[in-house]
Amino acid sequence: MAQVSRTTKIAAALIAVAAAAVIALQVVGPQRTMAQIGEVMHAPFGQIGPAPWPDGSSFSVDPYWASLRKRCLPELSRCVGLQWLSRYVSSDSGWAVLNMHNENLHELCRLRGFRWVKVEKVAERGRSVACLVVDKRVPREWLLETPRGCPFPMRQKLRAERPECFREDPRTRALIGTTWVLVDRDDPEDSLGRWFPGDRIHFNAFELSCETAAGLILERRSWEPNSFYTRFSLGVYEVHGDSFTGMVFEVSRSGDTMTLIPRSTVEHDDRGTRGSYLERQESPLRVRYRLVNANSN
Repeated sequence: MAQVSRTTKIAAALIAVAAAAVIALQVVGPQRTMAQIGEVMHAPFGQIGPAPWPDGSSFSVDPYWASLRKRCLPELSRCVGLQWLSRYVSSDSGWAVLNMHNENLHELCRLRGFRWVKVEKVAERGRSVACLVVDKRVPREWLLETPRGCPFPMRQKLRAERPECFREDPRTRALIGTTWVLVDRDDPEDSLGRWFPGDRIHFNAFELSCETAAGLILERRSWEPNSFYTRFSLGVYEVHGDSFTGMVFEVSRSGDTMTLIPRSTVEHDDRGTRGSYLERQESPLRVRYRLVNANSN
């Protein structure tokens, strides 16, 4: 009986060490890990044409060690008499994915036979964790063009620091380095002048310069491409620290003429993010520009 008791104690000790190692690997391990699909927040519209699609449903993933703990740790803790280990079961599951949507991931996994994807943690607020898909097997055209589900300053930061983690739209690339002169505004209340003061606009990588005809800069605005179903659109923002206000414009180009039509507004401050869609009108507000200069970019 003594030998059996000793063997039991050794087995229990080994199990406890293994359980502790699982915890340690997650707590002190690298920010990049393997993950599987978790919760999906389905988009209220379908996909058109073959994949990859430009937009779709948000989703989260469960990191490998978290999902392993969900399956194994409660039972292990009961076996070795360490029930307190169970509090680690769901401490970091459900990482929100910022750079890919569920429909593209599901279709890519089906086509390539993937069972797992690699993700990397990029932000953490309390129990909320945000991550990026960093798996090199995933082509960039299957990713989102801009991060989703995070404030605009963070989106700009991620796009600047991790460009390889996002899709590059040729329509966005074609705007960078271009200068446009104002043709006209259909804007009775001059509400669009707030976003585009002056007579000219110039697109840098993340910033929009609003200028006079002589090239004097009046204001600077932050901008980013924005998914508006299948249409190309861009958001223009005034940023003050962590707060910002903005408007999303549907973009249409015909030759050297670009027309911007406002479609939605957004505002973010310490009370959260608020937005609203603008109703379509027979004669909508719009501002038109003509291309006057494009650099080699």
